[in-house]
Amino acid sequence: MLDLWHITRQELRRVLGEAHYPSYLDAARVRTSDEESIVLSIGDEVASILFGKNLQPLAEQCAERIAGRPLRVVLEFDGAAQQTLFGAAADADVHSGSDGRPARSSSIKRSRAAAQEPSVDARIGAAGLSPIMDFDSFVVGGCNRFASAAARVVAEAPGQTYNPLFIYGGVGLGKTHLMNAIGVGALRANPSIRVRYVSAETFANEFHTSITNRRMDEFRQKNRFDVDLLLVDDIQLIQRMEKAQEEFFHTFNALTQAGRQIVVTCDRIPEEMSDMQERLKSRLAMGLICDVQVPDEETRLEILRRKAAAMNVSAPQGILEFIAASVRGNVRQLQGALHRVLSYAQLQGVALTLDVARAQLPRVVQESKPRIGCEDVLRFTCEQFGVTPKDVRGRKRIARHVEPRKMAMYLARKHTPASYPELGAFFERDHTTILSAVSSMERALRSDDTLRQRLEAVERRLLNG
Repeated sequence: MLDLWHITRQELRRVLGEAHYPSYLDAARVRTSDEESIVLSIGDEVASILFGKNLQPLAEQCAERIAGRPLRVVLEFDGAAQQTLFGAAADADVHSGSDGRPARSSSIKRSRAAAQEPSVDARIGAAGLSPIMDFDSFVVGGCNRFASAAARVVAEAPGQTYNPLFIYGGVGLGKTHLMNAIGVGALRANPSIRVRYVSAETFANEFHTSITNRRMDEFRQKNRFDVDLLLVDDIQLIQRMEKAQEEFFHTFNALTQAGRQIVVTCDRIPEEMSDMQERLKSRLAMGLICDVQVPDEETRLEILRRKAAAMNVSAPQGILEFIAASVRGNVRQLQGALHRVLSYAQLQGVALTLDVARAQLPRVVQESKPRIGCEDVLRFTCEQFGVTPKDVRGRKRIARHVEPRKMAMYLARKHTPASYPELGAFFERDHTTILSAVSSMERALRSDDTLRQRLEAVERRLLNG
C-alpha cells in the first residue's frame, strides 16, 4: 500500500502540474491502509484541512484508477510531528544571499514562470480532468466504436459537429473515460481552449449555492461565457430538480448559440428520462446520440492486457483469457477481478497460476453475471411498451401487442438459459413460434433504428438492474 500511495502521489503531481502540486504531500506518511482506504498523517493541521477541502476527491480518483477499486484517501493531522506548512519545501527553495538575507532559488523562479504559463497537464487538471484518461488508454471494440469515433471528431473540432454529443450506457462501461478523453484531446490540440468537466450533481449543487450566496453572475460567467467545451457527466442526476434543469437549459442554449461544444453522458437515452423537462430532453436529443455497451470477450481481454501493463505486472496470457471469459460485467468489475487475483498472489507470496485465479474469482464472477430470468425480461419489456404481461402472453393479435411480444421472446432467448421449448411454455406458445419471433426480430433490428433503441433500453435495465 506504500507503493500505491507513492504512485498515487506521482499521478497527482502529473495531473496538477508542478506549479499547482502542493509540496506538503511529499511530507505525508502512510499511517494505516487496507483494501478500502489509505490514511495519511502530516504534522501540519492547515495542510490536512486544505487537502480535505481541495484535493481529497481528486486523490481518491487517482487512487481508484491505479488500484482498480474505490479507495478513500484521508490526510490527518499528527500533532506529535507538527511542522510549518510547506516547511521542508521552503527550506529547500530559499537560501542566503551574499548579504546574508534569504534569496529566492532558481526553482522558485521556474515555478513562477510555470504558474504564468501553465503546462497542458496543468490545464487538464484545472479543467477537472485526468491526463491518463485519454483516447490512447481507451480500449475500442464493437461495444463502443461508434461513440469513440464521434468523441474524436468532437475533440478535434469542438462546436463544429455533433453538438451536443450525448453518450449513454450502463455503469462502468467507459462513458466518463470517453468524456474525459474529449477534454484531454481538445486541450492537447489547442491548449488555449477553455474546458470544464463537471458532474450534473456538482452543477446543481453549485447552482443552489450561488442562489443562496447571491453569486449567480459568477456561476453563469463560469458555465456560459468562460468555457468553450462543457462536459457534463451523469445528466440524469438532475431529474426532479426543476430549478437546476431550468438553469442547465439556459446554459445549453447560451453555449450552443455561441457555437460552443457541450458533451453529456447519461445512463439512458433522453426520452427515457421521465422526470426531465420535455424542452430539455428535446435539446439533448438534437445532436448526436451514441451508446457504449458491455464489452465483448475480445475487448475485455485487451482491457486486461492494458491494465496489467499499467500496473507493471507480467500476467500470463492464460490467466487474462480466463478472467476475460469469466467476468462478463462492466469494466470496473473486470479490473477489480484482475486486481483481486494479482493482489492475492503478491500478498500470499505464491505463483500467479490458473488455479490461483480460479480460486479467487468465484465471488467476482458470480457478482458480474446478471441474474436474468424470463420474468425480468417480460416485466421490463412491458414497461417499455406500456402493455401488461397478460397482453404479451395473450392470443389476440392486436397490433400494439405484437412488437413487445416478439421483443420479449427475442430478449429471453438472448439473455436467459431457457431453451426454445422452455420459452414456448413460458410465453404459452409452441417453440416454433418463439423461433419465428426471434428470427423476425433479428431482421427488423437491422433496419429499424427506433426499434433498436427501445430494445437497448430494455437491455440496459436487464443488465444494470
